[in-house]
Parts: sequence; C-alpha cells; structure tokens
Amino acid sequence: MKSRSKAHQSDGEEDEIKDETQVANPKQQVMTKDEIEKQQLEGLPVIADSEISPAAYLFQNQEEQDDLNLFEQQTSFLGYLVAVLSILIFGFLSIILMPFLVSLTKVALHRCAKCLNEVKSNSYFGFSSLEDKFGIILTRRYLLYIVMTITCGMAIYLFILEEAGHNHDIRPITELKWNDFRRDCGYYAYIASPSKATERFEKTYYNQGVQWDAYVIRVSLNEEDTINYAYHSSSIMLKMDPSDQDGTQGADLGISLSEKILVEYKDQIDKLHRGDHIRFNATILSMGDSQHLHHLHAFGIEKIPGHKDVEAHVHAGGRYKFKTVAHDHD
Repeated sequence: MKSRSKAHQSDGEEDEIKDETQVANPKQQVMTKDEIEKQQLEGLPVIADSEISPAAYLFQNQEEQDDLNLFEQQTSFLGYLVAVLSILIFGFLSIILMPFLVSLTKVALHRCAKCLNEVKSNSYFGFSSLEDKFGIILTRRYLLYIVMTITCGMAIYLFILEEAGHNHDIRPITELKWNDFRRDCGYYAYIASPSKATERFEKTYYNQGVQWDAYVIRVSLNEEDTINYAYHSSSIMLKMDPSDQDGTQGADLGISLSEKILVEYKDQIDKLHRGDHIRFNATILSMGDSQHLHHLHAFGIEKIPGHKDVEAHVHAGGRYKFKTVAHDHD
C-alpha cells in the first residue's frame, strides 16, 4: 500500500511540473517586440548627454512626442543678423537672397500642448558651448539653399556691383592736349628718362578727363579684346596726329569701353571703319612704354568729318597691348 501511494504521489508531482512548464512556455512565446529589444539593451552602456552632439537630436524619432507637443518654426537671432549684414553689403539687391537666408536660419520649436512652454528646439546649425562638439545636419534641400545663396551673392557682386563701380571712372574734361601729353609722357620722353616721364604722368595726367581727336585703326569687341575683358567689353586702337613715334605705323594709344558705355554708343561704334576720324572723351589711366600703348577709359565717342589712310594694326614690330593696372572704383 505504501509503495502504491508513493508511486501515485510521484506521478502527481510530475503532472504538476508538466502543467507549470506548459504555462510558462506560452508566456515566452507571446513576448512582445519591445520587451525583446528592452531585454537586449539592458546590458549596453549609456552615453551621457554632455557627450552627444546637439545636431544628433535631429535624428530622434518624434512620432510619439508629436501627439503631445506643438511644433512651430521661428526665425533665429542668427537669421536677423545675417539679414542685416546682407542689406548692408548688397543693399536693395539683398531681397534676392532673403528667401534662402531665412530658410537656412529657422529654428524648429517643440512646445507642450498643455502649458505651451518650450520643450525642445532644433536648428541646422547648433552648438551648446565652445568646448562641446559641433554638428551640422544638411538635407539636399538645405544644401541647395546654400548653393543658391552663394551663387546669387557672387552674381550680384560680379555682374552688378563690380560693373557699376567700374562705370564711375568719368572725370570732368580738362584743357590737357595730346601735344602736351606727347611732349611730357610720350614714347621719346619715356625713352629719355622713364622716371621723370612717370613722375610727370602721375602728377599731371593720371586720372584726368580729356577730349582728343584720333583716327581709328581697329575696333575689338568681347573675345577679340586684347586686354582684360573682365573689366572692358571693347577696345579701340587709335592713330594720333601727330604720331607718338615719327615715321611709324600702328596705334599710338588705345581706349577701352565698359559694357555700359558700349551699349550706349553701340550704333556709333558699329559704323566705325579703319581711317575714320573720331572725337572721344576719356579718362587717362596709364602711360605707355616701349612695349605698351597709352591707355584711356572712354566715356564718349563721336564720329567727325575727316579720313586718313592708316595701316592695319598688327602685333609684330610695334606696341600692341595695354599695361595692366589696378582699376579704381572711385
């Protein structure tokens, strides 16, 4: 009897163990995905907030918080500062840059839906302190904004401000004559004493407005221009009377025209031919030497009666280019 009761008892214990196992197994099978991830992350080290770049927070998933927070975008202090600097540099033309500058400097604010207090702010340019890490997060759209801003700024400077400044070299017409210039700063004066000729040129003739007559040798436009066409759209080689060098052919001086002047006098310039007699108003820019022509900035051209047979201007055996000088925007 005792052996039968013990056997019955052992069988009952085995049944209980099986029941507990069967109950435990279903719990393991229905474990959720979040519980599995939590269990896997329990042993991993935690990075302190001070060691995380502020820009890294832009990648955090805000889906759960968006239901509880209000989201808005505001222009930052950096945005106002950049806008003011843009106005000071480009003036009214800065209106072209404003859409890009404002979009680049906006700050995303998250506010509590209940108390409206600021919970968090994100920007594409952020740092907490000078000792902290610096992070910049750029999407393709913001990268396009930056490229467009730089492109517009360079275009405004090169094609508007630079050209406008260069067109300000008009000077009042003086009584200085070609014969006086030829005597003091001409080819023979330079050969005799370069230092004295240069000194006389800087004291008396440099940056002075003159009105002289000459005969056309060659008109060069755009890519044909022999000088720096970043500043000049056209140049005209001229033969003076009397010539700078006795008994020689070729140009004695050259006048250059900016794009504005070229457009203004396009009709007259298109009708010019070799040997035509012209009267021009110009600002004296540089004195020629044995290798360079005298160079003037023209701001007025008029064809007048008269014609002279002149030789075509060639590069060999004579002066044919202008001296490179700094262009003042005064």
